[in-house]
Amino acid sequence: MALTITVTTQGLDKLQLKLDRYHGPKLDRALGKATIGAARTLVGPMKAAAPSRSGALRKSIKATRATRGDKPGAVVGPRIWYRHFVIGGTRRGVRPNPFVSRTAQAHAGTTTRTFITILHDELQRG
Repeated sequence: MALTITVTTQGLDKLQLKLDRYHGPKLDRALGKATIGAARTLVGPMKAAAPSRSGALRKSIKATRATRGDKPGAVVGPRIWYRHFVIGGTRRGVRPNPFVSRTAQAHAGTTTRTFITILHDELQRG
């Protein structure tokens, strides 16, 4: 007794086009936009949480694209030269104030939702 199996590839071309849409430069661009968009949601709350003597630390908080080769990424935080003294403290009496990590943890849900929303919108535009 012989068994015959027939396979049809109807619609395979359409499926391949859909899959190709989510690879390569378009996906990298969408991930880049989603990453920096999510990072920007942290800037306001982080500025509000930052200690302020002169206001320079608060003013220096920015969200920028990370340079990680071909991988999308973003960095959020203060850019002023003495930031590590404030965040980590010193041995000479400055107590640590980890406001950057506190803010990131407190707003993780918002940044995740923003990332997903922007990524979805960018991929739908495709």
